[in-house]
Amino acid sequence: MVHATVAALKGLESPEAIAARRGRPLEDVAPAAIIRASQMTVGA
Repeated sequence: MVHATVAALKGLESPEAIAARRGRPLEDVAPAAIIRASQMTVGA
């Protein structure tokens, strides 16, 4: 079960990567709360 969890976590994509792949703005892909949290961690 641990191996499956690690494999799933490695397969996660960032919202920015998903938006770029879809050719959409980040705001269309991720909720505002996730965008704010991401900006806070980058700015810290």
